[in-house]
Amino acid sequence: MSKILEVVDIHTYYGQTHILYGVSLSIEEGQVVALLGRNGMGKTTVVRSVWGAVPPEKGSVRFKGENISGLKLYQVAQAGIGVVPQGRQIFPSLSVIENLTMAAKEGRWTLERVYSLFPILAQRSNLKGNLLSGGEQQMLSIARTLMTNPELLLMDEPSEGLAPMVVRQISEVISELNQEGLSILLVEQNLGMAMELAGYVYILSKGQIVYESLPEDLEAKPEVMGKYLAVA
Repeated sequence: MSKILEVVDIHTYYGQTHILYGVSLSIEEGQVVALLGRNGMGKTTVVRSVWGAVPPEKGSVRFKGENISGLKLYQVAQAGIGVVPQGRQIFPSLSVIENLTMAAKEGRWTLERVYSLFPILAQRSNLKGNLLSGGEQQMLSIARTLMTNPELLLMDEPSEGLAPMVVRQISEVISELNQEGLSILLVEQNLGMAMELAGYVYILSKGQIVYESLPEDLEAKPEVMGKYLAVA
């Protein structure tokens, strides 16, 4: 199986502040990879570095074998990378259907298909984004990204702030997307959800990858989980 994403020894800064120190990770086609770690360790910066929002100053990001470091955000999106950002970032003054169609790209993910994945959005199609519940806004954020028909999905804390029942729904959707062959980088604080979905895991601490393995191997190492994930 070929690698769809390769992050190679990236160093990323916010201004003068060095955030990522030589981070490397990869995702094979059709794989879910979870990036774990406590808050403030640089996980969102990894996503933003891949996406191009905060380009790394050293190292490279390769998508389908091509170096995409330095591309503009719209070029990264056109290449086939979709982002479900932390905090949802839907357009609150636009309706559900406007949010979904404004950046849509032709492909297998159509309005009909995302509505079948999230039936509640079909019922809310004419409501403005700011009138949706938190769970519905997260569903809209995922659906809007699918409408760009990405080959790789970057998901930054998709379960954050959601009720357990909604977290279960989101988890089932991610599993379904993966079964359809979508490659996913999942940044997630919900350890149970991440371990259930991922085929491979990386742990980030203080801007560096400190551990990587299959999920079941990590589960067998409580000392690693306790040290880096605050799990006893």
